[in-house]
Amino acid sequence: MERMFGKPIVTQEQMRTRIREMGRQISIDYAGKDLVLVGVLKGAYAFYADLARAIRIPVRVDFIIVTSSKSR
Repeated sequence: MERMFGKPIVTQEQMRTRIREMGRQISIDYAGKDLVLVGVLKGAYAFYADLARAIRIPVRVDFIIVTSSKSR
């Protein structure tokens, strides 16, 4: 199978590792506080879901929808 793109800048394993690190740090920084994650729909939903799972404190999740104001 021919590759559509060149070499990845960041590997999947590097992404997984960084997301776990971010989840751990957010859990520490927001321990005992109310935490609301707001994700942009049609943007980074997979990253958002992985990050939400990596956070080990209670968290409320929500989404926003962003549209372009450019005429089509």
